[in-house]
Amino acid sequence: MGTILLSSVVFAQTGSECNAFAGTLTGFKPSDCLLDGGTAIGGIPNGDAVVPSGFSKVYLLTTSPGAIIQQVRTVPIFDVTDEATYTIHTLVHDPATLDLTSIVQGVTSVSAINGVLVQGGGSICAGLDLVGTQIIVANPSTGSISAVMDEVCMADGSATVAASPANGTIVPEGYSVLYVLTNGAALVIEDASATPSFEVNVVGTYTIHTLVHDPATLDLDLIVFGSSILNDVNGLLFQGGGAICGVLDVAGALVNVVECSTECSAYAGTLSGFKPTDCLQEGGTAIGGISNGDKVVPAGYEVVYVLTSAPGAIIEQIRNVPIFDVLEEAVYTVHTLVYDPATLDLGSVQFGVTSAVDISGLLIEGGGSICASLDLVGTTIQVENPESGGLTAVEAQVCIVTGSATISATPSGGLYVPNGYTVLYVLSQGPELIILETSSEPMFMVTELGDFTIHTLVYDPATLPLGGIVFGTTTVLDVNGMLLQGGGGICAVLDVAGAPIEVIECNVPCLTDAGSLSIGSFETCLVDGQATVTAFVEDAPTVPAGYEVIYVLTSGTDHILQQVSNDPDFYVSFDGTFTVHTLVYDPTTLDLSVVNYGVTTAADVNALLIQGGGNICASLDLVGASTLVIDCSVECFTQAGSLTGNKTPCLLDGMATISATPNGDAVEPSGYATIYVLTNGTGQIIQQTSITPSFAISNTGLYAIHTLVYDAGTLDLGVVVFGTTPASAIHGLLLQGGGDICGSLDITGASFSIEECTTDCLADAGTLTGNAAPCIEGSPVLISANANGDAVEPVGYSTLYVLTSGGGLVIEAVSADPSFAVDVIGVYTIHTLVYDPNTLDLTIIEFGVTTAPEVNALLIQGDGDICAALDVDGASFTIEPCSTECIISAGTITGVNSLGCLSDGASTLMATPNGDAIVPSGFVQNYVLAYGPDLVIMQVGPVPSFVITTPGVYSMHSIVYNPATLDLSIIQLGVSTAADVVAYILLNGGNICAGLDQTGAQYAIGNCLEPCLAKVHLTANGSGGCLVNGEITLSATPNASMLVPPGYTVAYILASGENAVIEEISPTASFSVTTPGAYSIHGLVYDPLTLDLSLITPGMSTMDAVHILLTQSDEPFCAGIDIPGVPFTVTDCGNIITQPSTAIWPVPAVDQLHVQVSEKITGNNAEVELTILDAMGHQVLSEKVNGNATVPLIVNVHALTNGTYTLRVQSVHGVESQRFVKIGLK
Repeated sequence: MGTILLSSVVFAQTGSECNAFAGTLTGFKPSDCLLDGGTAIGGIPNGDAVVPSGFSKVYLLTTSPGAIIQQVRTVPIFDVTDEATYTIHTLVHDPATLDLTSIVQGVTSVSAINGVLVQGGGSICAGLDLVGTQIIVANPSTGSISAVMDEVCMADGSATVAASPANGTIVPEGYSVLYVLTNGAALVIEDASATPSFEVNVVGTYTIHTLVHDPATLDLDLIVFGSSILNDVNGLLFQGGGAICGVLDVAGALVNVVECSTECSAYAGTLSGFKPTDCLQEGGTAIGGISNGDKVVPAGYEVVYVLTSAPGAIIEQIRNVPIFDVLEEAVYTVHTLVYDPATLDLGSVQFGVTSAVDISGLLIEGGGSICASLDLVGTTIQVENPESGGLTAVEAQVCIVTGSATISATPSGGLYVPNGYTVLYVLSQGPELIILETSSEPMFMVTELGDFTIHTLVYDPATLPLGGIVFGTTTVLDVNGMLLQGGGGICAVLDVAGAPIEVIECNVPCLTDAGSLSIGSFETCLVDGQATVTAFVEDAPTVPAGYEVIYVLTSGTDHILQQVSNDPDFYVSFDGTFTVHTLVYDPTTLDLSVVNYGVTTAADVNALLIQGGGNICASLDLVGASTLVIDCSVECFTQAGSLTGNKTPCLLDGMATISATPNGDAVEPSGYATIYVLTNGTGQIIQQTSITPSFAISNTGLYAIHTLVYDAGTLDLGVVVFGTTPASAIHGLLLQGGGDICGSLDITGASFSIEECTTDCLADAGTLTGNAAPCIEGSPVLISANANGDAVEPVGYSTLYVLTSGGGLVIEAVSADPSFAVDVIGVYTIHTLVYDPNTLDLTIIEFGVTTAPEVNALLIQGDGDICAALDVDGASFTIEPCSTECIISAGTITGVNSLGCLSDGASTLMATPNGDAIVPSGFVQNYVLAYGPDLVIMQVGPVPSFVITTPGVYSMHSIVYNPATLDLSIIQLGVSTAADVVAYILLNGGNICAGLDQTGAQYAIGNCLEPCLAKVHLTANGSGGCLVNGEITLSATPNASMLVPPGYTVAYILASGENAVIEEISPTASFSVTTPGAYSIHGLVYDPLTLDLSLITPGMSTMDAVHILLTQSDEPFCAGIDIPGVPFTVTDCGNIITQPSTAIWPVPAVDQLHVQVSEKITGNNAEVELTILDAMGHQVLSEKVNGNATVPLIVNVHALTNGTYTLRVQSVHGVESQRFVKIGLK
């Protein structure tokens, strides 16, 4: 299994251990209006995301229903242009494994993405926050409102002012309707109510206003009755210039309250509703109200109840009791009327026509003359049938991965939610439909196997209290029994059938992985008939519980099994090619006694395994690590080197010429010759030989050109039969192939796949070779190129040469010759164009505007449909002033507030130029913002000020350049580095006069956090020492200044070398070491709940990487770490490595390697050749010295990169090899 690097800390990302976690978001506005031009909505990360190395964090915007993805962004802020219910989700993913370009916006759902992730039953390691944070974007509307009576009189010190809402009120989900009573022209707020009816006790002018608002965004506690004015509230809303989504009917309904001129004691009192909502049942539904007992009925007066329907409060029925049977869906209101039949004749009421307002207008309280009282507010009942619609399971069968599975369903239409009702999704288990959980979305996570069902419930929270549901006990049928559909009395609808989903156990995958090996040396000598073949673990194998690891040695190209061992070290007694393989297997399922050594091959074993088409779970590294064991008593210094193939031609008229260029790495000893061999097919059958690497062929197929260095006196090429002999036959005669002849054959060679030339378009622009680029000084200069003779101009076609400028290849001129005069410095390119004037109209070219890529796009070669050929690469020229003096300086800048943190998710980085830049005429000064240790360029601008939204280490640099010679469009933001730009600059080996301040101004930006009190410093117990009996103990003591906050833990880290590679972590500051070198002990005070030390991989992670993890994560950890630590130096007490006989020290080596050559090799002061090979077997150093067994030789290894090497010591008396490790910076 491979590894993923995060800030140099190594994490293993596997299907069974996925550290990615999306974390959670908090909404900063649960609702908002849709403004002209769109509305920006967003969420705030809670800082609990885990983003492994190489992973990215993006945010997904979805709409309900179905959680359909609409947008993907790197910040949790989105612009929306439609009213909808939106949700923002966090996704932490590895772009190498999860391709987000597959998302079809408006089609793909979050559940579809979740389904491919480990957390959702898939196989991709990523973290997706399914819940996210929800924002409702909708424009509320107050509609209109009118006074029930424009004027009312005050009786007994009080009067009721009331209004009646008409059509047009829009109340989005989560919003509330409130009615506000104001007094006077200043609109002083006196009261607020859920109904448009108020009791007042002072005469005057009152207004009732409708307010539609979201309680989560508009805090009405700010209102002080009798003091606050309506415009104060209006000023908080968008409509009044504020920032809150809500709507207020400022005009409202005006009511004038006057003193009653006639005494009338009748009072209708008030009603309470016993069901605010109800369903319409077959045969009708009974609705009604309950009198609150506060009515006043004078002698001779009667009480009746009036049923009205909205809109308009139209009278439908009048009864002596407040209970009515209704047959249609509508919003009804029951009113109380106290009246004298002698003065108010109800026979004039026309049901369905007369309104309650009409009756009120006849009464004294409504401005009329009749003494009676009508409760215009009454009690309202909404009669309407909800519908649950249908649900369809996203997947009817889901399997559990790492103990959990996500199941989900999609609404399939038919859902209807009346005003005041709510949708809830219910998860039940088993045939009993036991309720386990509820959610606002049809998506749940389960941890058990079995049958589950997702149901839709549409209900009114005022009539169906869900507090009685006991998860794990209450069943869906229990709830259904409370509803009208199940025989109960509550109006709601529950989809009992729902969407059934079966959760099963996932097929257990075969998790073994043999990893990979590297060979100690690609060439090993037989010494006294024996050689050691050693491999090293490159990628550690994955070994499940109960499995074992063994190493297998095979020989030859057929990989015949020779030995097995618990370690990748083998002794062999004959020469040839040997390969070491890793095998991870379960001894109970793979019986190795079936192996017949010397006969069985690695392929035979592989065929038994799942990876090879068998049925046994095991992993065999078929590639392994190979070495060539040779008899070193035979000296052979030939080296065929390698070839680079030239352009691959096509077969035209049965003929093509292929050629290659030697790379200069061949070795041809005196008396040897070099020839080139042409082979054909996968079997590499020899077809021709030549003294030059160029061959004429007449057939299509796969060809290769090989180099052969040989001695004609020992290798008789007369044995080669062209068309029959394979290259492997020659290889087998040579020492490199196990034979006994000294020679070298590049068995790989340079390959060519030859096909017939297409007859559709034979035009070929060929290539050009540019002549020297002149410099310019005043007058124009001539640039020219020479055609290389490889163009093809079909009959009827013409050839033209095109001059372009700049990186965009803007066409400046055309000519019949590849020669042009230019008078401005810059980059120019000459291209060849072969075209048919009848099909390609060159009048479309606008000099200075049209580009070569635009012309190329018209051609077949550029995916167009015109047969022509354009040499897009052409021959390039950089024209500069003849003066070689480049007097320029980017100067320096000083950062402003180099340490800071993100406030509200952003921070502005600024710098002040120090005034020392040199900006010649025609040059400009810009600024570059770079990120991280690699100085990845993130932004470029004309002023030293940049806004960032991600914490980390940044630097700002000044750059002075001429736009005519340096095109900054070459910079790919987020990809290009400052080093990429520096490479173009004259002073740094490039060819462009420009200046870049490579030091710049540095910034360290984190997230604004509470202060971290954790702290630790150590004092060393000694400074080290030498190994006694191969071992020494290093220890340190924490200082008294160490601070360990409650809940925190102390750990100690042992690191080695200049890079402070972490070797061990311990709860005590004491470590035992067995290898000489530089060591350090560091203290760490940390919270185990936030910092997982399993992220640190001993032997690979460094202290710098841990420091970066603590300080530069998306949410930095609070921890105290002693980065410098306390140092120790460990030596080997004079003991040196003495195996097998030549000794080397110190190991690891930093600058010098001491070599004590054995007497066996030096003999009588024989000349000794020292050769150092890298881990791939390539020679990196070689020198010859006079051998002396009594005087150590010193080899300078300072220039070598860190890694494992093999030192080969060779003389006429024999050869010995030793491995060593190089550490330290190159």
